[in-house]
Amino acid sequence: MSHVSRPSAADSSESDSEWDGELLEVLKMLQVQMQKLQEENRTIKEENKTLHAEKPKRKRRANAHDKLSVHEETISIYARKYGMMIEITDQYATASTQESAFLDELYRHFPESLHKVMESSYFCDLVMKSIPDARANEIKKLRGVAGDIFDLPSKYFTNTSYDRANVPEIQRLLGVTLS
Repeated sequence: MSHVSRPSAADSSESDSEWDGELLEVLKMLQVQMQKLQEENRTIKEENKTLHAEKPKRKRRANAHDKLSVHEETISIYARKYGMMIEITDQYATASTQESAFLDELYRHFPESLHKVMESSYFCDLVMKSIPDARANEIKKLRGVAGDIFDLPSKYFTNTSYDRANVPEIQRLLGVTLS
C-alpha cells in the first residue's frame, strides 16, 4: 500500500484535483481489499457451517463403563463400607446360592439409586476391587497404631519385613511357646 501525503501549501505544482485523484485511487484500492476480505470471510463462515453440520453428534454413552463412571465414586464408597461391615464367607451350599445371597446383601446395602446398575459387570468389578482395597487400607491404618494398642514398639508392626515371629512379646500375646 502506498503512503499518501497532502501536498504542502508551498508545493503549488500539484493541484487539488491531482490530490483528489490520488485519494480516489487509494480509496478504490482499499474498497477492493475490503471486498476480498469480506468474500474470504463469507467463504470461511460457509465452510465453518458445513463443518459444524457434518460434525458427528455426540453419541450417547452406550458403553456400560461410561454410563457407570459417573457413579464410580459412590459405588466405591459403598463397596468399601460393605467390605468392612460384611464378612464374606462360604456358608452357602452352592456357588449360585452364595451369589444370590451376595446380591441380596448388596441390594440392601447400596442406595436404591444404584440398583439399576448393579447387574453390570463393571459394577461387579468395581465392588470386587473396592472391598479388598478397603480392607488393605484398614490393615495399614491398624499397623500404624498397633504398637500403641499392644504397648510395643511401633516398628514391630509398621515395617512389613520385620521378623515378628521371633519377637518374644508378640509370641506371648499370641500364646505361642517355644519348646
